[in-house]
Amino acid sequence: MRNLSQKSSVNETAIIIATSGHIDHGKTALIEALTGINCDRLPEEKKRGMTIELGFAHMSLDDGRTVSIVDVPGHEKFIRHMAAGAAGVDAALLVIAADEGIMPQTREHLAIMQLLGIHDGITVITKTDRTETTPALLEDVKEFTRNTFLEGRPVISVSAVTGKNLDLLRMEIQNLADRAKPRDPSGDFFMPLDRVFSIAGFGTVATGTVYHGSISTNDTAEILPSGHTGRIRGIQIHSRTVHTARAGQRAALNIAGVPAGEISRGEVICSGEFRPVKRLNVSVKILPGVRTPLKHMQRVHVHIGTSEILARVSLRGMKQIEPGNEGNARLILEAPAVCMDGQRFILRFYSPLITIGGGQVIFPETPKPEEESAPAQNKNFYAIPEDSFSAHKNTLRKICLSHKWRLVTRNELQQESTLPAKIFDSIFRAMENSGELALLPEGLVLVNELEEELMTILRGIDGIITPASIRDILNTSRKYIVPVLEYLDRKGITRREENGRVMR
Repeated sequence: MRNLSQKSSVNETAIIIATSGHIDHGKTALIEALTGINCDRLPEEKKRGMTIELGFAHMSLDDGRTVSIVDVPGHEKFIRHMAAGAAGVDAALLVIAADEGIMPQTREHLAIMQLLGIHDGITVITKTDRTETTPALLEDVKEFTRNTFLEGRPVISVSAVTGKNLDLLRMEIQNLADRAKPRDPSGDFFMPLDRVFSIAGFGTVATGTVYHGSISTNDTAEILPSGHTGRIRGIQIHSRTVHTARAGQRAALNIAGVPAGEISRGEVICSGEFRPVKRLNVSVKILPGVRTPLKHMQRVHVHIGTSEILARVSLRGMKQIEPGNEGNARLILEAPAVCMDGQRFILRFYSPLITIGGGQVIFPETPKPEEESAPAQNKNFYAIPEDSFSAHKNTLRKICLSHKWRLVTRNELQQESTLPAKIFDSIFRAMENSGELALLPEGLVLVNELEEELMTILRGIDGIITPASIRDILNTSRKYIVPVLEYLDRKGITRREENGRVMR
């Protein structure tokens, strides 16, 4: 990191790419060949020839845009670092060594990238100076990436030693940047921290990927959950001093008023209404290759943003989620987290440390005043007069019914109701607990009246029930019907068979 007083007017609009792949498959060497930057900065990494911590590099495209690259460790012991580095990126380079092929961490890393919602990337076969890429390996890669975001994407054989096909890889990275959708820089700033250190004469510097919003020099921001507040003295993007950091960029923030020893990776520097929470309402998907189901109240490791937190999984309406299936749950965290609606996360077994699945935050539960001040009282609901409570419930019900079978999401429901968040949360939870509505994957809301309407239709069907037949009857789309039918499967009302479903 160079002198923070040096300024640049370079346009830093960027795409962020993370490497992924098994240990010793040449990820760091590939990045150095592409950028001239060796991401192994720790003495132990240089001594052992193995990436332990996250590394960072960048490269310029022909049109002046900049690509940020996050180099992640390949060893299974450092999956927590890998998950932190991969969170918030736009695309992935899946690196596979020609002399070893697909290995365990190749599989785990691709699964993590998929769960984190990454939707674009390139498969890179490395070390072709040692051995040629065989047709058998190409067929293995094709089969391995089937039904993932890498299916149909380029597969490029390269050598970091000889430079073979590096120009072709650079061209495909430019194509990646062309396909990437720019992130919206408006709204509250949100940047999980992946490094914190101190520079003599400048003080605390924190780096991370900007998920949302923007921040400028002299702005004030919070670091949560520790609760520190600091002023932004300076900002750098790829060692160039800029005035503003925006969503979709890697940024280094020089923070005044906060000692480096008091904040750490896993915290979030943010502005606006973000608050630490210890309960998250989420949708969860379990990987199909996992050997055992996720059980109600099982203890797990949650990787969200750059943090790793232990939690219990309180499943909704089921005792367990089988491999390959999904459902809704509440994560009861053992330490506070700061996150956004819709943010992706990874779940790993408490022991052994195996990636089992992941999901998406539907909404974080903000602590209620009575939870903090009156533990003997009911901690589930915000105090609302009974007549207002009934009126608000009717309002939510009417909004849901007005959308009919184009189901409203929980966030849309709150926005249309115009209710304050605390009141809405209490009413929504009360209706959910009483069975007046159900929260489905992707945050969709199914009210009891619509469920009863569907039950009447299903009872009148003699034979196999298919999403297409229900879609046509209700004049809606698979986007809404499939989650509803899966919900009925979990309730034991329907049962899946080879060609569709039947009533139990």
